[in-house]
Order: sequence, then C-alpha cells, then structure tokens
Amino acid sequence: MSLQNFKQRYRQPVLIISLGIVLMVISVAAIRPLRNGIVSSLESGREYLLLEAESEILELEEGDTAEEAGDSGEEGNQKKKIRKRSTFGKIVTAPVRLFAGIFKRRDKDSLAIRNANGKDLEGMKIIPVQRSKSSKDMMADVDQPPVDSDATVAHRAAQALFDDAVNQYEKGRVDAAIEKLAAATALTADFAEAHNLMGVCYDQKRQYSSAQQSYEKALRADRDNARYMNNLGYSYALAGDDGQAIKWYKKGLKEDPKDLRLHNNIGMAYGRKGNMSKAREHFIIAVGQTGAHLNLGYLFNQQGEYEEAIRQYQLALNAQPNSLTALGNLAQLYERTGRLREASQVGEQHRRVVAINQKDQAGEQE
Repeated sequence: MSLQNFKQRYRQPVLIISLGIVLMVISVAAIRPLRNGIVSSLESGREYLLLEAESEILELEEGDTAEEAGDSGEEGNQKKKIRKRSTFGKIVTAPVRLFAGIFKRRDKDSLAIRNANGKDLEGMKIIPVQRSKSSKDMMADVDQPPVDSDATVAHRAAQALFDDAVNQYEKGRVDAAIEKLAAATALTADFAEAHNLMGVCYDQKRQYSSAQQSYEKALRADRDNARYMNNLGYSYALAGDDGQAIKWYKKGLKEDPKDLRLHNNIGMAYGRKGNMSKAREHFIIAVGQTGAHLNLGYLFNQQGEYEEAIRQYQLALNAQPNSLTALGNLAQLYERTGRLREASQVGEQHRRVVAINQKDQAGEQE
C-alpha cells in the first residue's frame, strides 16, 4: 500500500479520534471534582516515578562539585550513568507530567515549600490563630449574641429603622413609617413591636385586613401580650366586626384583667351589639360610674335611642354638674328632639363652664 493510499484511508479516522480525545480532555478539565481526582492520582504517580530520578539528580549535583575539583575515572563514568538514568526517568514520566499540567496550575507557595531546605521551612511556619484561654471564653452566650455577630448587627439596624418609623408616625407620615417598618421586619422577622406599629399604621389607612395580619405577626412573636390583643380587637371593631373584637378583648383580659382600655373597649363592643348590661359592667371598671353613664349615653345616641341617651347624660350631670361632655351632648339631643328651651338652658350652662375653665387655665399659665 502506497503512502498516498494510506493517508487517504486513515486520515479521516485519525482526525475523528484526535477530535474525540481533545473533547474528552476539555470535558474532564471542566468538571472540578473529577479534575481534582485525576490531578491527585497523577501527582502521586509522578512523585513515585520521579523519586529515584530526583535522588540521582541530587547525587549528580554533588558529583558535579567533585568534578570541578578534578575527579575522574570510575566516578566520571558513574556520573554519566546517573545522567542517563535521570534523563530516562524524565522521558518515562513526561506524559504523566504533561497530562497533570493540563488540569492543574501549580501553586507557587506549595512548590516553594517543597523545594525549600530545613532552615527555610522553619521560617515559613504559619503563626497559629490566637485561641481563647478557657472553654468558657470560646462559648457564645445564647441570650446575648457576640457583639460582631450578624444577628446583632441586623437587630441594631432593625431597631434604628423602628425608631425612625416611630418618628415618622408621630409626624403623621404614615406611609413613610410603613416603609421603615417593612425594612425592619425584613431584617428581624420576629420584631413584635414593629409588627404592632405596622398594624396601627394600617388601621389609620383603613386597611383593616393588613392591620390584623400585622397584629397577628406581633402575637406570634409575643403570644401573651395583652396590648397586641387589644389592638387586634380594636382593628376588628373599626372594621365593624364586634364579635371578633370581643373575642380578642376577652383573650387580652385573661392575660391582664386590670387593663382599663380592654374593659372600656369590650364595653363598647358589647354596647354596639345591644348588651348594655355587660357594657355597663366593664365601663364601671374602666372609667367609673360617671364615665359609664357618658359611654352609655354615647351608645344610645349612636343607636338612635335619644330619650335613653338623654337619661344617661342627665345621670352623669347629677354626679358631675360641670361635665362639658354631658352638657354638650345634652344640648344637641334636646335640640334634635325639639326641646329647644332645655337646649338653650343647657347650652348657656355649657358656655359658662367653658369660660370658667379658660379663665382657670390662663391663671395657671401666669
């Protein structure tokens, strides 16, 4: 077979095989775990094959020093044999070293340590990391995370955002407060006070469903907090669901039976549902007898029961003759029901009390 025929016959298979080998090498090089395994195996094999050759090279270098001093004879022949063996070792291990080089870029530091003598290695020793002197010093406090911990940094950032939100809320910037609170709760998901204030903001925007979700998140973080229960109940009351409001007010009272706000709010909820007896019980606890009459007068007025409302305000005036709340509401109710003479009399009394109060306030300021 001529050379030309051989080339034509085997050129395409050789190209295909060569291309396959290249693709295989590239694929293996791209897979880090496989690459590292191959490198490790190749390096181990290379070290084994070169072990004798390197020792002979070292002897050769020592022999070169003797040669420079003029030694000859058998020592010279021995050195030639050493050179031949070292050259043979390099030739045998060349494919291994070449293939390993494809997958691994040598680390200069590791090579420097490998080639350094004993004195150099002593100077390369790594300084040990400072350790705590006792096991107690090494243990983090569970309740108080380390000062530089991510949890503490996040907590501080969330607290700063919460403080800013309170400032925005007090200035009437409810939307700005909500933005700050959203960022605070994103950093610290169980930030109960932030969720609670978020609920207050949503209530002001009349977004009662969102408000209730925020109060529930606050309660998940602080499940026995009567204040959050009061706020959740009040949100339901604002939304017109007095049944749910009473449910949460009752839960709050179980946690804190002396909370006057809860007694007053549950009294209002009972009154709106028509249970004035229950309402009266809680009003007396919350605001006393006179306050109970004022609250009942308000409820009857809202429900259109004007005569009963007038009666409650009159009872309040009997206990506290200068009550501006009772006088003002009575004047309006008398006028609404056509009792104009009584409306005029009560209105005049209301103006006198206002004037007296203003005079007293001016004297206190002086």
